[in-house]
Amino acid sequence: MNKMLELYDHNMDCYELIKEKYKQGENIVGTKRATGTGKSYIGLQLALDNNQSQGIYLAPLKGIFEHLQEIISNDPNVTMDDFKNLNFMTYQSLVYMSYEEIKNLKCDFLVIDEFHHLGAPVWWQRIKTLIETHPNIKIFGMTAYTVRDRGTSYERDMALEGGDELFSDKIVGQYDLCDAIIDGVLPKFIYKTAYPKLSLTDELKELEEKILSGDFTKKEQKQYLRILKDVAKRVSSAPSTKDILLKNLKPDGKYIYFCPISPEEGINDIETIKSQLINSLKEKYNEEDIVIYTTTSEMGKLGEKNREAFYNDVDLEGNDCKNKLRIILVINQYNEGIHAPGVDGVILGRKTMSDIVLFEWLGRALTVGRNFKKETEKLIKYSKEELQKMCLDKDIPIKKDTSKEELISKLLSPLVIDLACNYEYIEELENELKKINYRKKELKNIMEIEKWCKEQLDGKPENSRRTPRKKKKEKKQAKKERELR
Repeated sequence: MNKMLELYDHNMDCYELIKEKYKQGENIVGTKRATGTGKSYIGLQLALDNNQSQGIYLAPLKGIFEHLQEIISNDPNVTMDDFKNLNFMTYQSLVYMSYEEIKNLKCDFLVIDEFHHLGAPVWWQRIKTLIETHPNIKIFGMTAYTVRDRGTSYERDMALEGGDELFSDKIVGQYDLCDAIIDGVLPKFIYKTAYPKLSLTDELKELEEKILSGDFTKKEQKQYLRILKDVAKRVSSAPSTKDILLKNLKPDGKYIYFCPISPEEGINDIETIKSQLINSLKEKYNEEDIVIYTTTSEMGKLGEKNREAFYNDVDLEGNDCKNKLRIILVINQYNEGIHAPGVDGVILGRKTMSDIVLFEWLGRALTVGRNFKKETEKLIKYSKEELQKMCLDKDIPIKKDTSKEELISKLLSPLVIDLACNYEYIEELENELKKINYRKKELKNIMEIEKWCKEQLDGKPENSRRTPRKKKKEKKQAKKERELR
């Protein structure tokens, strides 16, 4: 009997669909599943089922392989020996190989992680060579988003329906982010946003200069300046970045901070952000209770050491720091495919023009299977009134009739602190969630009506179809009969 990883039910269902496709004679199968739902387990299970053959697991980042090795080491059903015939390779590694070297690779099956990257011209040519030189290869691809470079002239859907891409019409078991959140597979998150006051103040000054130098009447100038003054007042009273961080970060929390991709030294480079972050946090926490990690692609082994320490909740000296505030500063290292356990939230320190990138960032905190038992046991001891106060202190919106269980759920929800105004995509996601939720409720109502109709057509006993009026009449008649006796 084949060994099985500990797949969640929703991934097991998907894996059965994938196996069925291969049984039907397909050699290429793909799946599109929301980040954080555990699709890496599906790729590893396929490799496990084919562990007597030679396989290659392709991914865009080495950090993904660290994540996969952690999955294997933490699963009681398997060991790394079960994957001895699996070769982990990055897309980039193929670029440095000659045609003959690619041809001579031992590869009976190929797992392509984050397959939307196939849209990169050079990477695609190398993988195309690998496929062409191995005519009997079995291919499996997975990604959260099939489109590469959305909104640009390079946009390309690597699973375009009716197209000629590698995974066109090959997708099974699709499971989107909205569905995963509504189904409760992924948790709902708390969203907080802050905009740097200095930037807003500069913009307000520019607007004031335009009003004073523009072609406006004195009356119009006075009206616009009054509005501007009101806006400036609101900006000055709005919570700062520091205020939001101090109010919302847990003293024993674990967070990923995404830093600007093009830093300016002394303004938004990682070391400056680190220094400012520590200075802000020191107003509430002792410095020895704050652990800051750093990882970038240029840091090599040191970056890997930081990632491993963050993953395992230890400091760089190997000391346990589960009860301390832990924040890892990254640029692109955690953009996709990598999940650290127990992450309480993400801090978005840069703006993105891609909804795909934003949802990948969110995915670092929205991970299936998070065990909140310890935290729940701690919060359940508080009264409903105390839990309500905790929510209000953190600006978490609640209603008067919110149950104690819902209050605890909100307090344990992943936190997203947006310091760069990416709220347009959050708003889109919220609207989509509302639409899907409404459709599901409508579908549930239709199914209930259909069930009732079926019961009537199947000829249920007469008394099972009594109307409230008929029941009332029967009750009255029975009472009369008792009185006559």
